[in-house]
Amino acid sequence: MTDWHEAIAVTLRQTTPQPLTALQVVLSNLGFVTNADEEMFWLPRADVVESWQTDTLLAIHVYLEGREVYFSCDGQWDSLEAIYLLPWQPIANASTFVETSFCLASKLGLSVSVKGSPTSPEHVLALCHSAAADLAERVEAPGGNFLAQAIAEKLPL
Repeated sequence: MTDWHEAIAVTLRQTTPQPLTALQVVLSNLGFVTNADEEMFWLPRADVVESWQTDTLLAIHVYLEGREVYFSCDGQWDSLEAIYLLPWQPIANASTFVETSFCLASKLGLSVSVKGSPTSPEHVLALCHSAAADLAERVEAPGGNFLAQAIAEKLPL
């Protein structure tokens, strides 16, 4: 997991491992895309993306027994993280991150947790807004060029 100011992550966990192929279908149906190697899926942003911002609304990292697995393998998964790259896009995108994460959970029949505790959409959105407010107070609001530079240069935040 990245530092608190770099991403907000929610976890979806299975009780028994499931095939990656079934997850790929669900992700594709929700508008997620993958790279040519099919190592990971991400959801592209629908808003205007500035040159210093990410074009990824949220990324999916998939695990089996705590080890990251890639979609290019014919394997299984038992948990995934939906990761919102908070500082590299406007905070207005947080609501889409939350909606998409909980929609994915619903399609898979799973609950959503943060740091091992079950959570609600309202709580995740509040976490995003709290981190965004902290970033705005310390450096700049999410999506700003100076904030992206500060993180890239590893300045203390």
